[in-house]
Amino acid sequence: MAIRYTATFLRQVKRLVRKYRRVRQDLETVTSKILAGETPGEQVQGTGHTVYKVRVRNTDAQRGTRGGYRMLYYIVNADDTLLLTIYSKSEQEDIDANTIIRLIEEAQLP
Repeated sequence: MAIRYTATFLRQVKRLVRKYRRVRQDLETVTSKILAGETPGEQVQGTGHTVYKVRVRNTDAQRGTRGGYRMLYYIVNADDTLLLTIYSKSEQEDIDANTIIRLIEEAQLP
């Protein structure tokens, strides 16, 4: 299993690190599950792709998973997963299906 990152995901992590120092450590819990072949989170409907949204605990905010991060990932195939984006639930509302589709399309450009 390989995990790849979109430019948007990397940009968002970089932005979040300024406010929440342990964001990378918080993400390790979810990425280790993905690498183990699990599919944490709930599947996002309406995208036409196998996309999941998972709650990630923010250990800097001490609010649990509800007040933590939301991470979207796309299962390209059995051996390839693409982390699309991450955001803090306290700073941003849910992302619509059209935005998710755009992120997938941008990531698949050569």
